[in-house]
Amino acid sequence: MDQTDSSKPASAPRCGVLFMPHLDVLAHTGRCLLVARALRRESGMEVHFAGAGKYERLVREAGFKVHQLPEMSAAELVRESRRGRRWPFHSTGQVRPFVDAETQLLRRLQPRLVVFDHRYTAGISAEIARLARVSITNIWWTPWTAAGMGLAETHPLFARLPRLRFIRRFAWADRLGDYLASRMFRRWIKPYNIVRAEHALAPLESILDLFNGDAVILPDVSELAPSRELPPHAHRVGPLVWEPPGQLPAEVAEMEGFVYVSMGSSADPAVFDTVVEALRLLEGMPAVVTTGGVRSPAEFEHAPERMRFYDFLPGSLAARLASAVVCQGGIGTIYQALSAGKPLVGIPFMPEQEVYGIGAVARAGAGIALSPFDLTARTLADAVETVMRDARCRAAAEEISARIDLQRAPSAAAAVISELAG
Repeated sequence: MDQTDSSKPASAPRCGVLFMPHLDVLAHTGRCLLVARALRRESGMEVHFAGAGKYERLVREAGFKVHQLPEMSAAELVRESRRGRRWPFHSTGQVRPFVDAETQLLRRLQPRLVVFDHRYTAGISAEIARLARVSITNIWWTPWTAAGMGLAETHPLFARLPRLRFIRRFAWADRLGDYLASRMFRRWIKPYNIVRAEHALAPLESILDLFNGDAVILPDVSELAPSRELPPHAHRVGPLVWEPPGQLPAEVAEMEGFVYVSMGSSADPAVFDTVVEALRLLEGMPAVVTTGGVRSPAEFEHAPERMRFYDFLPGSLAARLASAVVCQGGIGTIYQALSAGKPLVGIPFMPEQEVYGIGAVARAGAGIALSPFDLTARTLADAVETVMRDARCRAAAEEISARIDLQRAPSAAAAVISELAG
């Protein structure tokens, strides 16, 4: 059994701040890691993590204790949501055991406050334990966003009824999408409200309320994620983008002008086959591909020598040397690319990526969004060539880069937490 397992008796070390991210998702784990390191470095607080998942090893490698809690499988949730069967939230039967395990741990550790990043029950458990709560989330998971969901091509409705995609051409489609989103948000909150009622907590109106707290940290820039006027407890700190420590491998550092492909940790594994075929069509163009653990680099050992494959790389360093970046529309890779002033091609697989990720980039003129439903090697190769040739696209990416600082956000977020912790 792990030495920090939450089933151990009350002798386990107490902590000042407990981070509870979704440890099966790299983006949420990485954001909390960045802030936790800054908090430990700048305040000296004892910082622990809680959860479980394939990225908890990154937390352990950074020297933090990890207390075990039940976790949702990110891969399963992505598969199910793409089929239109469910969204990545708990069913009624899952909320109660999650909350029970979390509140037991919180009462044992008695942290000053809890920081959570898309662990949906963590805020409820902190309320039950009467602890201060800090949420890390993007602006589009709050009621303060100035951009609606619309009717994205990757909307769950079309996963079930793909023939209805034609309705997106009508002017009223986005209004319908926003209406459906509000209905879904009210429906998805019901399992959580059942458990809240059992603990004498007031019901929440929408799933968006799960991402609220005594303080909310927004790792966004207004150019891509506009908002209405923010309340005093919401703090826009700028991008929180984790990447592995260290430098680029020597063979990558010596390359320039390559296509950098980073599909994140939630990509469809099959998309890499299309990516490789597209790179073959870009004759003579060097390429660097990170698989995010979704596929093993060894699977591509027969690819041309001009293509290099890795699990992870320091993405911001790779983007600086690249001519263009290909991603799944995740906001982390987008910020890495735009911080280097590089245009993007995105292949979104979820509405969040389609509307608020690569969709926002395309609206800003700094990239191209491709449909995952009619994606071919040829269309991907053509899009990459387009963003590399288009001077307006490159100029838009360079303009946004002047307003992205990947170094400031961890300390800014840590300062918010330190002030609340007292």
